[in-house]
Amino acid sequence: MTHILFLTAALSFPLVMECWKNNALTQENLVIPNAELRIDHDFLQQQSKLFHQFPLPEIRSRMAKELQQIHDPAVAKHICGMIEKEKNPFVCDDLFQSLKRLFVKTGKNQYLPSAKWLKPYLQNESALVREAAFTLYMMTGDHNVQQILTFLQKEKIPFVLRNMTKILTKKNAPFLPGKQLGEIYYISRNNPSRQAAIMELLAMQRENPDTDVILASAAKSSNPLLRAAVARGLANNLQENKLLPQLIQDTDPAVRLAAVATRDGISLSKKTIPPYHKKVILQKQFADPSPAIRAAAAESTKYYKGLDITADLVKLFADEDITVRKAACRALTLQKPSHLLREEVVAIGNQMIPARREIAALFDNLKDISHAPDILRWLDESEDDIFTEEAITILGNLKYKKAANSMIARSSSVNPKIRTAAAVAFGKLNVDKTFPTLKKLYRDKNQDTADAAMSSMFQLKNKVFAQDFYHALKTRTLETEMIRTIACRAIAQLQLYQSTILPDLTILIEKACILIPMSPPMPDSFRVRISAMLLLKEELQRGNADAKTVFERNLNPTVAKDAEQDPSYDEFLRQLREAYSGNKVIGSPIEPMEATWTIFYNKGK
Repeated sequence: MTHILFLTAALSFPLVMECWKNNALTQENLVIPNAELRIDHDFLQQQSKLFHQFPLPEIRSRMAKELQQIHDPAVAKHICGMIEKEKNPFVCDDLFQSLKRLFVKTGKNQYLPSAKWLKPYLQNESALVREAAFTLYMMTGDHNVQQILTFLQKEKIPFVLRNMTKILTKKNAPFLPGKQLGEIYYISRNNPSRQAAIMELLAMQRENPDTDVILASAAKSSNPLLRAAVARGLANNLQENKLLPQLIQDTDPAVRLAAVATRDGISLSKKTIPPYHKKVILQKQFADPSPAIRAAAAESTKYYKGLDITADLVKLFADEDITVRKAACRALTLQKPSHLLREEVVAIGNQMIPARREIAALFDNLKDISHAPDILRWLDESEDDIFTEEAITILGNLKYKKAANSMIARSSSVNPKIRTAAAVAFGKLNVDKTFPTLKKLYRDKNQDTADAAMSSMFQLKNKVFAQDFYHALKTRTLETEMIRTIACRAIAQLQLYQSTILPDLTILIEKACILIPMSPPMPDSFRVRISAMLLLKEELQRGNADAKTVFERNLNPTVAKDAEQDPSYDEFLRQLREAYSGNKVIGSPIEPMEATWTIFYNKGK
């Protein structure tokens, strides 16, 4: 029996007429979903029986790894059968990792192996098997606290302990018995990794006299691994703990960062600490020697409500580390600083050139055109290509027309990214004096720049670009597909059709006309050909007999003898035929693909 791997609603082709209404049929606007995959489980079961007949473990190992490509949980029973018969530990590692990823990816527990089946593998000699088995064991929900504690007590490998801790801290840590965790901690003196795992789990507990002494001792330990574990656990504990402020000021940056960076934001944002004390602690973190901590503290402010920390965030723009400045930019975007504080930001930018990138980005995020003159001034002073590109983009986003002259000057840069940024910005400014430069950029040798210029000309919807649209229809390379697609839509929208372009449209639709080095010509993309057909359809509706002749001739896909058809083109032609006949158009379903399993070889090869 055949099953579909992804159990989703049936996928269908988009309606090309709807996509055409306001946009060109570019890859961005006409998106065809990827087909679903099918797999024949009977065939897979049959082939899986051959798995253990391959004498070389290298082959079985590669086959086991390739099973990770499967997304159907029902395949788990085949993998479990392979695991039960496998004797090579390395192949067993790969099989278990495939089994784990199968359920972690899908998030579904159907077909998940039972806890009973998994338990023996929790004591396997391989750390990879134990780690995968524990992950699956916890997903079953059929586990008990004593069994978990036993696994913790026996585990020695650091990465397995770390992954076990990650799983347990998400849900189970507060319910583990603190007294027994403490006992495991004391008998694990020769295994710092296990002690760290226990400390993190203990720190997630509610206050408990049995464990508070242990936490206090670990928080003062000479081993930063233990101190970081305590900090991480306390930071994710919703209750307040007097040890956390101590760990926030630890001498080791890794410990301080563990106390700041939590899964859901800075720990202090969820504690019952008076706002003034929170602010003081944050200010200390903003001045921390570690840039990672300064950045984490800035990011954390989004979790605070009613805490006046904006002025302190502004000062972070003077930080020498770009990650800190970027974090400050994101934080201030949410804080929306006052006009006075924004002037302080500009003052920092005037003094500190590296900070101008993040400051300009802040004004872009805030849509603050009042400070566009400052960005323009910095653009004119700039000798840095990265800032130049970003400043042009931001001034375009802000639609600051006074930047037109500077952008025109920069559009002759040797850096194609700057030319492309200028081409995009011109489409947003809509200033007549930029049109000649935009036309020049359309003929740029860099295709990204030319594409951006064509997009801007289409966006401006100005007939002054008519000759450029006509020129685009005469291009015949793969790289220029986008400009041909846009040109068809622009000509239709602006009603620029003239009889001289009909031969070009006919060639694009009917002929293998795209030139490729050292290969025969190939048909144009379905996007260009359908765009040309839609342009002709609009013209025939205006009474153009020649457009009608070419359109009707090409409604039948078998007529285009020089052009190989593809499913997308055939489907969109079908939609055009339905629309032309006056029928309601519905997108056809996208047929699932049959998975071709080359991982299982015929016996004897």
